[in-house]
Amino acid sequence: MSAVEAKSKSPANCLTRSVVDVLANEPTLEAVTIHRAAQKISVATLGQTDVPRLTRQLTERLHFTQAADADAACGLLKGDGDCAHCAAPLTPAELRGITIAQDATAITIARVTCPTAPKFWRWRDIPFPKIAPREMEIHDDDHHIDE
Repeated sequence: MSAVEAKSKSPANCLTRSVVDVLANEPTLEAVTIHRAAQKISVATLGQTDVPRLTRQLTERLHFTQAADADAACGLLKGDGDCAHCAAPLTPAELRGITIAQDATAITIARVTCPTAPKFWRWRDIPFPKIAPREMEIHDDDHHIDE
């Protein structure tokens, strides 16, 4: 397998897998909605939760997912309707534990719960991770011209 093929099959490129991993680590997280057009993320929690830690975990995961090469990027982020064309799909056991709902502007990945649970979820918006080039300050110092 070439390096490009290995990278395209990386779980880090998978939006669903990234959210499933955070769901597994955060018992109070119930659902994540990614609004592509509005560039925002909404999270649904149940009970007391550490929102800054949850935000940090989701932001890190989604940043890596977004940073993938265009050829290896997650199909859901590109607007595909499902994970059918994913190079590294979730296992059937992983898929049984979540639901994926998509409309024209948003994707919601949620735990499978009882029908009344969503009425008790508390929704919060968190910032969408932005990919920006790293900025460096270069000083005009005559002492280090040749560096």
